[in-house]
Amino acid sequence: MRIIVNITALVIICILSSLRNFVDAQPTAYVSPVFPLRISENRSFLKDQDGKPFLIHGDSPWLLFMSLTRDEAVEYMDNRVAMGFNTLVTEILEHKDYSNIGGIPANRYGVQPFKETGNFGTPDSAYFAHVAWVVEQAEKRGLLLIISYAWLGPPWEPEAGWFKEIYNSSPASSRKYGQTVGCFLQNYKNIIWITGGDSWPERNGSVIWSNIEEMIAGIKEYMPGALFTAHPQPNRSSFDGYDKNWLDINSTYTYSSPPSRLILDYKRSRGIMPTFLFESDYEGANPKISVLKTRAQAYCGTLLSGCGQAWSNDPLWKFPADWRNYLDTEGTQAMKYMRGFFESVNWWNLVPDFKNEVVTSDKGDSDMVLDYLAVAAFPDYSTIIAYTPKERQIEVDFSKCKKAKSFSCQWFNPRTGQYSEAGDHPAGQKVILKTPDNLDWVLKAVAKF
Repeated sequence: MRIIVNITALVIICILSSLRNFVDAQPTAYVSPVFPLRISENRSFLKDQDGKPFLIHGDSPWLLFMSLTRDEAVEYMDNRVAMGFNTLVTEILEHKDYSNIGGIPANRYGVQPFKETGNFGTPDSAYFAHVAWVVEQAEKRGLLLIISYAWLGPPWEPEAGWFKEIYNSSPASSRKYGQTVGCFLQNYKNIIWITGGDSWPERNGSVIWSNIEEMIAGIKEYMPGALFTAHPQPNRSSFDGYDKNWLDINSTYTYSSPPSRLILDYKRSRGIMPTFLFESDYEGANPKISVLKTRAQAYCGTLLSGCGQAWSNDPLWKFPADWRNYLDTEGTQAMKYMRGFFESVNWWNLVPDFKNEVVTSDKGDSDMVLDYLAVAAFPDYSTIIAYTPKERQIEVDFSKCKKAKSFSCQWFNPRTGQYSEAGDHPAGQKVILKTPDNLDWVLKAVAKF
């Protein structure tokens, strides 16, 4: 019996010892922002009306207003709040029929946006009243909505956007549409507007630009302080042709090389306007897109933009009949852990380490998101965050923080939300830290004074 007791005690000691090196991230109770959001004084991120920094951490339910009933919309939004999302990217109008019914999609109550199909001068009030109701429910839940008022669509898929209808619209009808949108949504402060949509300026002649700007003017009649961003063609950003006087927030849109594109956009937007990763590969879009890749995109998007990122699941954004099956995917869980991680640090102080000042080891290929080591640090180097999508040794220069005595280091597991200890290291020297295994990890190093 004595032997059994001793063995049991030994097992307990071993378990407790292991827990010191493998700790769950504590769940975070997020405080809802006070809308409307505004741009920070250094023009790098968003803040609420109380001055609290707001990190864009989004899901992209593009067909939220069309595909769900009111009860379903509330169910979906409650789930996303529980999963750590604070932003939803969506659109008021959908042009492409995903239901195989035919024609311009109506909402779930059978109401189409226009009394005359495709005529922006004939908005149906019942349709926009439903949009307003959903927006109000999102605001009550502390959710920012980044909303397209009229998606242009790419030239290779003309049925996916409103390019033709906007081109053929009149300035008066375009202005009326913008006024309708602004009138119905003027009381809600949780909106950032999207111009464009998989389109680029070389395609947008003076006629369509005139009508787009009439829509913007109509919205601003009722919502003069509203912020605007733009959704360009793939592998471009809002600056590429949408650099107009109404543009407040730059966005990056890339499937091929998020790190290099984000680096470019950060450098040219710094001090001018915030920039965020608007769109990259969707979880589940095809077998070649791994959950690892979508995680890497999200972490790069946040560390290299300074303002945040929007993630998406490919089946879910269209809300098929079995949409609830996609609410709790591996990628969704990773986004929940990611939000908690960044809220545990003053993320708004992070500046990308493009010059290898604090991490001196090779960062890899910036055109390959599954190779690149994304690093950001506080201006005084007192906090350092590094995301690696693969196994590697990371050399960190702890001498940069002049007042620090040592650095407390941890590895954060983006797949489980757990931390493991990486030791305390003296300041004033370079240290090589090796990832715990061959998967992706986040290094968090915090100075002790």
